[in-house]
Amino acid sequence: MKSFWSAVQIAALFTLVTLIVLAGTLMLFGRVAGHGLLFEMSMLRCHEGVRIAEKIEALLETHSLDDPEVTQLIKGRSRPWRSTMELTPRGPDSLNSHGHPGHRHGSATFENFDIGKRRCRVFGPPVFESQVPVFKDGALVATLILRGSIHPPQESHREFLIGVLEIGTLALIGVIALSVYLTRPIRRMSRSMDRIADGDLDHRVKVHGRNEVAAMGRSFNAMADRIGAMIMGEKELLAGVSHELRSPLARMKVALELLREGGTPDEKVNEVEEEVDAIDSMVEELLTASRLDLGSAKLTLQDCAIEELAERAWRRVEAGAEKAGMRLEIALGNDAMKIEADEALVVRVLGNLFENAVRYAGTGTVRLTSQRRASQVEIAVADEGPGVPTEVMDQLFEPFFRADPSRSRKTGATGLGLMIVRRAVEAHGGSVSARIGTDGGLLVCLSLPSTSLNRT
Repeated sequence: MKSFWSAVQIAALFTLVTLIVLAGTLMLFGRVAGHGLLFEMSMLRCHEGVRIAEKIEALLETHSLDDPEVTQLIKGRSRPWRSTMELTPRGPDSLNSHGHPGHRHGSATFENFDIGKRRCRVFGPPVFESQVPVFKDGALVATLILRGSIHPPQESHREFLIGVLEIGTLALIGVIALSVYLTRPIRRMSRSMDRIADGDLDHRVKVHGRNEVAAMGRSFNAMADRIGAMIMGEKELLAGVSHELRSPLARMKVALELLREGGTPDEKVNEVEEEVDAIDSMVEELLTASRLDLGSAKLTLQDCAIEELAERAWRRVEAGAEKAGMRLEIALGNDAMKIEADEALVVRVLGNLFENAVRYAGTGTVRLTSQRRASQVEIAVADEGPGVPTEVMDQLFEPFFRADPSRSRKTGATGLGLMIVRRAVEAHGGSVSARIGTDGGLLVCLSLPSTSLNRT
C-alpha cells in the first residue's frame, strides 16, 4: 500500500507539471497566434460570403431584396453558433462593426481587401465579422454581413468538458502506469534492504540494466558483502577465542585442586574457583552462540515430549529453586505435547528460561504451558517476578543486555542466556518473543515445529 501511494504521488506530480506546461502553451498560443488565426477564419468566411452574394445577385435579376427566396437563401446558409448571416440594404462604408449605420465603435479593427471586383471588409478582435457588398446591375444595393461566434453553445461546452475529462483520465492512467514502472526497481530495492536489515545478510538486491538505480543496487550489494564479511569474521574470531579459552580454564581448575591439596585455605580456593566457573560458563555460552551463528551446530531433530524436556531442564535449577521456595507447574494442551527438535538444545533453552526466572523472580511459581498453532507449538514460560519494563522488552534477547545491570554480580548472570534462547529457537525455524504476563511477571513465548504426527 505504501508503494502504491508513492506511485500515486509521483503520478500526481507528473500530471500537475503536464497541466502547467499545457496551460502555459495554450496561453502563449492564444497571445501569439490566437487572434491572427481567428482573423484568418473571418477572411475565409468572407470568401464564403462572396459566393453567397453571387447567388443573391442572380436572384435579384428577377426578385427584390425582401423576396422570400432571398430570405430563405440567407437562413439556409446560417448555422447555429458557427456563423450567422444578415442582408442589409446599406453599403459597408455606412455600417459599424455591428452591421448598424454609424461609425466604428470600441477597439474593433478592420481591414479592407478585394475579392474579384468586390471590396470586402473584415473586422478583427474583439468582434469577428465579415461584410460583403451585393450589387444589382452594377450598383451597390446591399451588404451581406457574416458573423462568427468564438463562444460555443451550452451543448458544445458540455461535450468539450467531457472530452477534456476523458483525455485527462487516460493521461492520468498512463502517468500512474509509468510511475509504477519507474518506481518498481526502487520498491524492489527497498524490500531487499528491509530483508537485510531484519538479519538476512545473505540476501542481495537483484540488479538489472545499467541505469542509476542498477548502479545503486550494485553499490548496495558490495556494501552488504563487506558488512557480511566483517560480521562473519567477528563470529569466527569469537568462536576461536571461546574455544581457545577452554584449555587455560581447564588448567586453572587443575591448579586450584592442587592448591587445595597443598593446604591453601578453602575460602580462597573457593573464591577463585567461583570466578573460574563464571568465566567457564560465559565461555560455554559464547561458544554455543558462535556455533549457532556460524551454522556449525548440527541439529539432531527428533520427536520430543515437552514435559520430559521441561523436567530435565528444571533439574538444572532445582537446588536454587528449592532455596527460594519456587516450584514448576506444567500445563500442556492435548495436541501440543510433543515437538520436533534437538533434545539437548531445547533442554538448554528451557533451562536458561528457568534459570532466568529463579534468579530474577526469586519466589512464586514458574508456569510452563503449550498450545498448538497451525504447524507450530507455542511454549510459554511465565514467572511471578517483578517483570521487565516495556521499553526494554525488545532488548532482552540481545547479548550482554540486563534490565537491571546492578544485579549481575549478585546473580552471577552473564547476559547471554536469553540470546542463546533466541539463536537456538531460530535455528529450529521458530521464533521467540517476550511480554508482561497476566500475573505481572515476565512471559516468554517459544514457537517450535510440532511433531510430524501432529502435522499430518
